[in-house]
Amino acid sequence: MPHVLPQIPDIVDEIIIVDGHSLDNTVATAGKLCPRAHIIYQEGKGKGNALRTGFTYANGDIVVTMDADGSMNPDEIVRFVEVLKSGYDFAKVRGLYATEGQMMLPGIDCLGIGRWR
Repeated sequence: MPHVLPQIPDIVDEIIIVDGHSLDNTVATAGKLCPRAHIIYQEGKGKGNALRTGFTYANGDIVVTMDADGSMNPDEIVRFVEVLKSGYDFAKVRGLYATEGQMMLPGIDCLGIGRWR
């Protein structure tokens, strides 16, 4: 989480953290790193349930999900939003690879409902 929250770009209007009742100070750490984040406690179990929980509370027209482990660079949020604003309905990371100690995005797959670009 310390590698993710401080890096979230200013274009993000809302940050929702779904906590699965962790015992590792996740909530306290999130509060210190990002006081504007909304902490939601997961009622079910698993990542799928955590995503559904976050979607329920999200207010934006565009939702970007990411794990707190740093496997996605928050700077890439801007690229996702640009793709979606250009008319695509869905965008996801094609794959990650490591180079020089950093995770890199080789590309973003995009899907437009009823059309392909």
